[in-house]
Amino acid sequence: MRKPKALPSRFPVGTKLVIEGRPAGEGEVQVFKRYIEFPDGRYLPLPARPEKPRSNALRRARRATAEPSRRSPNS
Repeated sequence: MRKPKALPSRFPVGTKLVIEGRPAGEGEVQVFKRYIEFPDGRYLPLPARPEKPRSNALRRARRATAEPSRRSPNS
């Protein structure tokens, strides 16, 4: 099963965001489970720490250094 890279912008009516946790101290909570539960019973686990969005420029720069040039040396 593939994991989606981003959450959809809309969810069906009845979708629940579930966050499970317990008290960890005075005024603090330790969260140990996060997921989205759909009305049909399916659920989508959410990462413990969401990734920070990367800019397109950073992606292009990394791709350029990782891939060899596709141009021939004579062009």
